[in-house]
Amino acid sequence: MSEQEKKRFAVGIDGNGVFNPRQDVLVAAMDYLKDRASEAKIRAQAALQSILLEFKRLEIVGCEVPFDGCGDSGAVDGIQMNIFGSEGRDVTVETPQELRDAVVAFAYDYLESSEVDWYNNDGGYGTLEIDTSKESASLNIEQRHTETTSYNFDMSVQEPKGEESRDTPPISQ
Repeated sequence: MSEQEKKRFAVGIDGNGVFNPRQDVLVAAMDYLKDRASEAKIRAQAALQSILLEFKRLEIVGCEVPFDGCGDSGAVDGIQMNIFGSEGRDVTVETPQELRDAVVAFAYDYLESSEVDWYNNDGGYGTLEIDTSKESASLNIEQRHTETTSYNFDMSVQEPKGEESRDTPPISQ
């Protein structure tokens, strides 16, 4: 899309130079979604800082949050948090519900800030991972797509005009 087309689109003017209120509504909806994504990113960044502080206090080395969605909904499937066990290896532990709720809220905000549609139509799935030692979170989203290839054929039993009629033998006698 050229810069001129973007400017016309932004004010609701279609390709013929005519004001199109539907296009204006679409632009407003797109702006609203961008604003929501920006707000979600700010919330997610603040939440990650708080979560990391609590993880360090509780000696949690990381967490994994799977999610899945399709149709018009999606959900976080659970949370697995790991700490170092007495033998020095990771073990799954129970954590305070408030912390789990904070991680789930962070997951939804981080997903929204990504602007990837993981919950509509064929949906998507993935994992959010928080790594305390790296003080980071990574979001891996797999988006599902259905591909359709259509073929259309027409056949007629009528003879083209101008040709003489021929008797067609029956299929079975």
